[in-house]
Formats: sequence, structure tokens, C-alpha cells
Amino acid sequence: YEKKFFNNVLGLQPKNNTVLFHSIIENKKYKFILKKGNFKKYFLDDIGYVATCFIVNNIEKIYLKIKSQSLETTKIFQIDINNQKLKIIIVRSKGYVIYELIEFLK
Repeated sequence: YEKKFFNNVLGLQPKNNTVLFHSIIENKKYKFILKKGNFKKYFLDDIGYVATCFIVNNIEKIYLKIKSQSLETTKIFQIDINNQKLKIIIVRSKGYVIYELIEFLK
């Protein structure tokens, strides 16, 4: 399920169960290694790390992709943190992984 999420929603191409991408904030490369397993369905109020966050450029476009995949998601909402406006979506993949997608507004 995660391969489809990375490919169809985020536009990242998994190769050999690995997703490579570059950070837009720091000049670093990151790698996700996708493993099969029986994962618990976590919730945002569970104790510990329950979500993976990505910074995105066009949250409306990604939201349409999420809706076309029939994924469980919030609506796009906007908050202000330290005088910075953010648009946020929280989505659960079909593999039960929770992703937080954030767009910084100018």
C-alpha cells in the first residue's frame, strides 16, 4: 500500500522497496525502506510517533489525488505558527500509516 501512496499521491517512485527523496528545507537526502508487516491502526492521540510529515508545494493538488484514491483524510485546514501560515492535511494510507502534509504559505 505504501508504494502506491508514495507513487500516486506524492509522485515519488519506489525502487526495490526504497523511496529516495531530497529535503526542500535542508540540503539532505532521505531514504524510506518499505517493509511488509502487520501494522496496527494508529491514531493521532496514541502515545509515541504516529505520523510521518512531508512538506509539499501544492497541497490542493495533492488533496485531489488523495480523494481520488479514496483515502481517509481531513479537509485542508490552515493554522498560524510563529507568524507563519500553514495549510495542513492529515491522511491515512491503506496500509494504516498516518501522513501529515504541510504547505508553507507566503
